[in-house]
Amino acid sequence: MRSFSRNMPPRPDHTMGPVASLGVMGLFLGLLAVPGLEWWPLAFVLPVIFIVGTLIGWRNDKREAERRRGESICSFARSFDCRVIDSWIVRAVYEEFSDSFPVRAEDSFRDDLRTDEEDLEDSIEAIAQRIGRSLDNTEANLLWGRLENATACDLVLFLNAQPRLSAGTADR
Repeated sequence: MRSFSRNMPPRPDHTMGPVASLGVMGLFLGLLAVPGLEWWPLAFVLPVIFIVGTLIGWRNDKREAERRRGESICSFARSFDCRVIDSWIVRAVYEEFSDSFPVRAEDSFRDDLRTDEEDLEDSIEAIAQRIGRSLDNTEANLLWGRLENATACDLVLFLNAQPRLSAGTADR
C-alpha cells in the first residue's frame, strides 16, 4: 500500500537567510561598481537598475500571492486524478515551486513562475531524487519534448510517466 505524500522526505531548504542574502547582494553590487571606477556614472546606474528590477520582481510576487490567497496544495492536487497520478509527485512539484505564491497546474514555468530552462532541469532532478523516480532514458517519455514550454501539469505528467527507481519504492 502506498503511503501518504505527507510522509515523503522534506524538501531541502535552498533559500538563504536575510543576512546571507544581503551579503550576496552587496557583493554583486560591488562587482557592478567596478566598471564605474573608470566612468563614475556607470557605478551608480548599474546597481540602481539591479535594485529596481529586484524590487519590481518582489512586488509582482506579492501581488500574485494576494490574488491567490486561499489557494493551497489542495487546490493544486484537485487538478489531477490522484488515483492515476502519484500523489508524491503532485506534492513535490507544488512544494518545489510555491516559494513565493501558490502554484496552479496551468502555470507556465517560463512566464508565470519565471523559471529558466537550467533551473527547471535542476528542479526536475531534485524532485525525481526526492520521490524516487528515475530520469534515465527520458527521451523515451512522450512528454519529454513538451518540457521546453512546460506547465506545472506537464511536469507532473512527465514525472508520473518515469519509472520508479526500485521495486521497494513502489510500496513506500
